[in-house]
Amino acid sequence: MAVWVSALLALMIGGRALAAPLADERVASPAVEVTRVGLGYGSAYLVRGDAGVVLVDAGLRGSAGRILRTARRAGIEPEDIDLIVATHVHKDHAGGVAEVARRTGAQVAVQADGEALFAQGLGAPVIPQTPWGHLVALVGRNHRLPAVQATVVVEEQLDLAPWGISGLVLATPGHTACSQSLVVPGQFAVVGDLVVGPRGGAPNLQQLPDQVVPSIRAVLEHEPAELWLGHGGRVPADRVSRWVRGP
Repeated sequence: MAVWVSALLALMIGGRALAAPLADERVASPAVEVTRVGLGYGSAYLVRGDAGVVLVDAGLRGSAGRILRTARRAGIEPEDIDLIVATHVHKDHAGGVAEVARRTGAQVAVQADGEALFAQGLGAPVIPQTPWGHLVALVGRNHRLPAVQATVVVEEQLDLAPWGISGLVLATPGHTACSQSLVVPGQFAVVGDLVVGPRGGAPNLQQLPDQVVPSIRAVLEHEPAELWLGHGGRVPADRVSRWVRGP
């Protein structure tokens, strides 16, 4: 699919506020440093702890060069990346994983529900829940991506201490059955498409709609100050919490 079509899909997923591509951004916190890699249609994230680097998502196929150039500007060499966490198996998040893994030697972590899909190069189902979502499903009918054999299959939760990060990967089904988020308790969470838009609302595509709010609550239980989105920037956790609580 052409890049402009993928950008359109990301806009539909994330909302009208994403019309302008986001620039790279680096934020340091007490335990980790996060570098957002702006990919035009979305973002990847480099999370550096005291003893390791984890990449969250890798964009579309062909994004590896952009990600690794940004990493070097942040003082991270390709071989420093120890683990790639795919928030879910859609090509705008996981299409670049195979190349980044090849160029870095990093392990690849995916939820158990996505292991077989990833190994076959198949994207998770795209299930629209809104008019925008139906347009995404119509335009983005080709869901294939470069196949990857995951080396770390996550059963619900993964402690990131072996990769030098004081955090965890948490199953957050909803957008897809294989969705997962990286959480550093008390600081931030990188949530992929679990949350979208500047107001921190539900995604337009939901394979498991009844799981979206429980998954958001599971993330919020770790008291992050901010949620970092797959399509968009940072959203204050209290804003998302208010949306979850409702009027």
